[in-house]
Order: sequence, then structure tokens, then C-alpha cells
Amino acid sequence: MRLPSVRDPQSLWDVLLISLAVILPVKLVLLWLDSPIVRIEVVLLWLVVIAWDLWAIRRILDRSIT
Repeated sequence: MRLPSVRDPQSLWDVLLISLAVILPVKLVLLWLDSPIVRIEVVLLWLVVIAWDLWAIRRILDRSIT
């Protein structure tokens, strides 16, 4: 079994595992530290994760076509 790759995602499992690996710790931090600054940082991090997810899925689909 290989580790998921951030730079070169091979499957949707990579996208799922990396997204969960980022979102779950952030959610735990948000539960402990509930301040406006932390919320802004969490929103920005989630936007980065969503952008990476879209990029990774597009890359996987482009690779599957060719």
C-alpha cells in the first residue's frame, strides 16, 4: 500500500485521505479554540483544501482520459 501523494494524486482515495487528514485536526482545534481569528484561519485553510481538491480531481480525470 502506498501513501497518498499531495503533488501527484493517483486516485480519489488520495483526495479523500488528504482532505480528511487536514480537516479533522482543524476541526479539533476549532472545538478547543473558538475565537474569530481562529475561525478566519480555518475558513482560509478550508478554501485552500477545496481548491486543492478541485485541482487534484481535475488532474486525475485528465489523466484517466489520456
